[in-house]
Amino acid sequence: MRRHVAGSVFALMLERELFRSLRQESGLSYAASASYDPRGDGMAVVTAFADALPEKQRAVVGGFVDVLAGFRVGRITQTELDAVRAKRDEALCHPDAHAGRLPGLATDLLTGTRLRTLDELRAQLYAVTLADVHGAALQVLGSGLLQVPPGSRADWAGFAAAPTTSTDAIPGHTYRAVDGSGASLVLGADGVSIVEGECRATVRYRSCAVVHAWPDGARQLVGLDGIAVMVEPALFAAPADTAARIDRSVDPSIVLPMPARNPDDIPRPSPSPATGTFPPSTATFPAPTGGLPPATGVIPRTITVLPPDGVLPPATGTFPPFTGGFPPATGRFSPGNGTLPSASC
Repeated sequence: MRRHVAGSVFALMLERELFRSLRQESGLSYAASASYDPRGDGMAVVTAFADALPEKQRAVVGGFVDVLAGFRVGRITQTELDAVRAKRDEALCHPDAHAGRLPGLATDLLTGTRLRTLDELRAQLYAVTLADVHGAALQVLGSGLLQVPPGSRADWAGFAAAPTTSTDAIPGHTYRAVDGSGASLVLGADGVSIVEGECRATVRYRSCAVVHAWPDGARQLVGLDGIAVMVEPALFAAPADTAARIDRSVDPSIVLPMPARNPDDIPRPSPSPATGTFPPSTATFPAPTGGLPPATGVIPRTITVLPPDGVLPPATGTFPPFTGGFPPATGRFSPGNGTLPSASC
């Protein structure tokens, strides 16, 4: 949503209503909260959350959606607005309010937003109306995503399931994964795809929301439908200029430079198993000539019977020292000439 004080008020009211409905009234959720986080582009993100035990998850989804539906139709009262406003004003009047504002002031300073005084914030807070809150709610609900537990659905409430795979792959050049896993990277004039079996992930350049660009050449393209394609140069036998080709194909304003990754965090293909062979040894050894009697094919057995108390008496026998000797080995090994292929990365 657009960054506005009405958005922060809406987040406070949403948290209050979720807590009242899901914890105090129905006892379905222990923690229910909402937050308002400004961004550097004049927009802000509102995030709401409610936890649930496995046996109560579907009920919590239903209650959560009901709360959102109430804001959608404007089911909010002046009493609720006044309560939230008073709580927020109390925080702005607290002796530590200046210290508590430091993170927000730093964000404003870094993003080029005008710094506001506490008096300005209080004046804007009291200028918010029910219509402003309803408008903020419609902005959030009109662009929001609903994440539900596994096995739950919300299509009954008008939410369409977000795609997890793409229906098709981009036509273009295909580059196989170097580890032999069967995955493929497809680079085309219109976009990029990752294909593995029947699963496809495709991002077209014209519908790409952002490209995360790492110095090592990795690129992550995120489509407007939420599908993401991660291009790791070490995992596919793709051309060395793959990253540059992707960067040239999208709007430069959506390429987001990322900090260098720790080398240990960069994916590498698994080493290929060794396939080289060594010839068998042809060396011979002379038979030992000292001290050992010839083999008779019979292995003597000794049976020890424990006394009734289960304790063995101390050994008193002695063995004569072995005086036999072995002549030095005169056989020779032929050097191995097999070769092991180095793992390709």
